[in-house]
Amino acid sequence: MLGAHSEATRLLESILHDFPHSELAPDDMIELGQIQRHHGDLRQALTRLHELRLAYPAFTKLRTVQLQLADIYFSLGESTEAINFYEPLVEDHHS
Repeated sequence: MLGAHSEATRLLESILHDFPHSELAPDDMIELGQIQRHHGDLRQALTRLHELRLAYPAFTKLRTVQLQLADIYFSLGESTEAINFYEPLVEDHHS
């Protein structure tokens, strides 16, 4: 299974490298973050998802990205960072 993880990661990174301005790039970045998270590469997943937030601030799935960041920080025991990402989601939900 690790081989499939490595191959998927390599393929997505290659696509992002070759087509950095593709309309699919943000979705590819989410997918990479999910693969990295699933395989325990939590710091790499955080890096990828933060890159996505900075590069595509108007991305339609930014709330999903924010929730993933919060969940990863929570998994790492970094409660303050997790709360920083959870709070806006809860506030938006109650608005």
